[in-house]
Amino acid sequence: SLEDALKLVAIRGRLMQQMPPGAMLGVHLSEEKLNPLLPDQLSLAAVNGPSLVVVSGPQQTVHTFKEKLEEKEIKNRLLHTSHAFHSAMMDPVIGEFQEAVAGISFNQPRIPYISNITGTWVTGEDAAAPQYWADHLRKTVQFADGIMELLKENNPVFLELGPGNALATIVRKITSGETGTITGVFNLVRHPDEEISDHRQLMDKIGLLWLHGINIDWHVFYEGEKRKRI
Repeated sequence: SLEDALKLVAIRGRLMQQMPPGAMLGVHLSEEKLNPLLPDQLSLAAVNGPSLVVVSGPQQTVHTFKEKLEEKEIKNRLLHTSHAFHSAMMDPVIGEFQEAVAGISFNQPRIPYISNITGTWVTGEDAAAPQYWADHLRKTVQFADGIMELLKENNPVFLELGPGNALATIVRKITSGETGTITGVFNLVRHPDEEISDHRQLMDKIGLLWLHGINIDWHVFYEGEKRKRI
């Protein structure tokens, strides 16, 4: 239920904030090329693309690793984050979060979605398992695999709902070598650097969605207004 979901989000956030500060670093390498370089204190937090990964861990270790990468002329960028998510620094709170999840009643998913843990379609068994949700705190996010799975759909349209365009940018990089498999990638909320009004951004993207074959409920869109077809 929505109420239980919000409760778990709040518990998860509180537990993670209790952990010592950490850092996360985006690295322009494949998972295979990164692994031999990765210190034991750091974790592979996410695989966002064929040559784009995120590492996570203690602040000093991340900064030292960043310097070593720059010596090798490997592109990297520190992420704006307060903690080392999806790293060993989250281990102390996994048990408590799993207990909280165990107290929630789960229903079978009615809308198919991709699991960030497996990179493929979630199963009903996983969706109702406390261990599965506890693993989300710690395991590597398989974002790239999930996008590749979605590319198997017929003419998919990708829409980023949150603020900015970080995910849309990653999807464009993943799909840059794919031909005839992707229809469009859009961000519904503007990036802070984009000098455009929020209303204009929303109208532009809704228009692009319509142009790409997405059905818009215009009766709801114009609710309370009197419109004439021209």
